[in-house]
Amino acid sequence: MRILNTMAARAIPFVPRSLIRKISRRYIAGETLDDACARIQSLDAAGFRTTVDVLGESASSFDQAESMTRDYLDLVDALGANNMRTELSIKLTALGLHLDEDACMKRVSTILRAAAPYGISACIDMEDVSCTQKTLDAFLRLEADGYPVGIALQAYLTRTNEDMVPLQARKSRLRICKGIYAEANEHLVDGASKDRAAINAHFVRHVSSAIEAGSFVGIATHDAQLIDALID
Repeated sequence: MRILNTMAARAIPFVPRSLIRKISRRYIAGETLDDACARIQSLDAAGFRTTVDVLGESASSFDQAESMTRDYLDLVDALGANNMRTELSIKLTALGLHLDEDACMKRVSTILRAAAPYGISACIDMEDVSCTQKTLDAFLRLEADGYPVGIALQAYLTRTNEDMVPLQARKSRLRICKGIYAEANEHLVDGASKDRAAINAHFVRHVSSAIEAGSFVGIATHDAQLIDALID
């Protein structure tokens, strides 16, 4: 499966943009802020709650991290002006986690402070395993500071079993996803990186234990079979 995924990724530059746009339309709200706001409004009118992400990760310069911060602040202003109480999804590396952790935290706090008056919450996205502990540490600081934040956890990582324990004890807001990064095998559990059925089992266990602990848990998957299992 990994070989096929790698081949598909390498083929993307050769696929016509019109085809990529058609395939991605289900998952990407649009190329502009206006596009995103229009999609959020249409989903809200249809009875859906939404979460929105400014795409991008791993800022390679302070200018890039500052630019991403401004993009999020513009998004917050637009959401607030239109009374759209969506959730923000935030990748810390896009705000400079790899460059300067303290500066990254200040940027995140700036975004969350701007969002709070509008009732806009946020979820801190989980990235590759080199960021896992730093992301958890950042989330704990933000949660302790009283910001309305949740955190994403990946069902394919061994450590998620233990990471969930203190989070559930505090009834932290969680989002469970499968995980999309190609990690070294020592970071994965029971061959789950190669066995999608095994990942699904971990996913169901994590969601179930979070609900039993009284945590709000978001279910982040397009897998219809997994969704049916979770509903059951």
